[in-house]
Amino acid sequence: MSSVYCQCPDAILKQLKSIVEQDNSGRDLESVKAWLESVLAQSSADTGLLPQSQSQPQPQPQPENQTEDQTVDSAKDAIFNEMLTMEYIYDLIYGYASRITQLKSLETLYPLEAPNHVVLLLMVDDFWKICEKLDNKQRYGVKRRILNVVRGTLRQQSFQAITTSLIGTDKIIVLANFSELSGAEIKGSAEAIGRALVDAVGSTTRYSVKIGISNVCKSHTEIWKAYEQSFQTLSHAFTYEKGVILHYSDLFTDKALDLLLLSETDRFEFELIKLISKRNLDELQRIIREWCSFLVANHYSEETIKSIFTKLIFNLLEYAVNIGLDSTEISKGSVDTTVAILKANSLNGIHQIVSDYVEELSVQVRSACERGCEKGFEAAMAFIHTYYYENLALSEISKVANMSPSYFCRKFKDIYGKNYVKYLTEYRIKKSKQLILESDMSLAEIAGRVGIHDMSYFSKLFKAQTGMTPNSFRRAASEREHVPGHQADDESQI
Repeated sequence: MSSVYCQCPDAILKQLKSIVEQDNSGRDLESVKAWLESVLAQSSADTGLLPQSQSQPQPQPQPENQTEDQTVDSAKDAIFNEMLTMEYIYDLIYGYASRITQLKSLETLYPLEAPNHVVLLLMVDDFWKICEKLDNKQRYGVKRRILNVVRGTLRQQSFQAITTSLIGTDKIIVLANFSELSGAEIKGSAEAIGRALVDAVGSTTRYSVKIGISNVCKSHTEIWKAYEQSFQTLSHAFTYEKGVILHYSDLFTDKALDLLLLSETDRFEFELIKLISKRNLDELQRIIREWCSFLVANHYSEETIKSIFTKLIFNLLEYAVNIGLDSTEISKGSVDTTVAILKANSLNGIHQIVSDYVEELSVQVRSACERGCEKGFEAAMAFIHTYYYENLALSEISKVANMSPSYFCRKFKDIYGKNYVKYLTEYRIKKSKQLILESDMSLAEIAGRVGIHDMSYFSKLFKAQTGMTPNSFRRAASEREHVPGHQADDESQI
């Protein structure tokens, strides 16, 4: 059944007026009326913005007995119908369904009271990149061409659906009804609509789209939830190829996946910073490729992926400043890189941006380390203070400093008055004291957090350095906190 209905322009104008008058969003009625009148005055113009092509169906000739006035009225009907559809869909997806259900004359627009509604959300690939050099009118033209294709496809294939553009975004929404279907039939039919739209846009324009499909909602009062689902689904389309169709029901995020991401992110940053000091560009590229492959395999959202990489750039900046590189130059490069990541349209683009940044940083770190052992030790100490909880073997940390293990050991003791192993142990115990004072984690968990995974060994090291067992230290800290009028002292006083 077609979703396009011809109605009397005067009747639709009254409906629009009624809708706007009931609107609580604060929109100006007079400006809306002025807009309607301007569109009405131009409605006799050709409104088809799609370029003609062999693959596009040609318009049917008008009957010989149809007058020019009737043709104009038909064009007006179509324009008003589009306006009404936009307002109608907006009310549904933003939770104002009560307004339109009060207008019985809108029942022919869409079977609102029927069950089984699905939202399909189309996102134009690379839309903002396409529009970078376009003015607002040209951007509207791009979106309008695609919307015309979507609307025409729904009409030609008699899908029971309505559509409109989401203003100010790269998205077009389709609301479809499957009241005569159930279960897997609905998912298959929604997929069929999505595939028809992807193919139509690809064959009649030079653009492409991705589509996110919601779960089925039984009542029109839940269409806003379906819209949210389709929006969330599209957020996972970042790592997919153009033209993909994703279903909300096929995507999931659970705690196990989140914990895996946190663990793998730490591992990735640890390995990357180790390699930066070695200036092994092939290894750097390998680990970045592996990391991107991990993100693709788990289909993390665009927001998550960009958040991960912007945090990485910040951590690399902090590391570079800690080893004494020019903070002004490094900061500018980091800001430029972060902006480029946020503007990227694909994971491949982010991959290249991060690779270029890391290679340049590696060159600067390596050059600084080669100018003298002081910079080498600054690099090593920055690494130790960041990753003290990892297994920091002497052979690895000496490579960060760009020194042989034997030379690193000798110079380390000369500079810091103790050997590397003793320094690392004392730093870990210092961090464990902070965690005991500032958290309610168990002592076993704290030991693991600082890189000591044997509880008895941790207690032995802790007592050797502080003169107290971890339990005694925590108990003493708790007693001091409960002394009336006592203010917390520095940890060194406990």
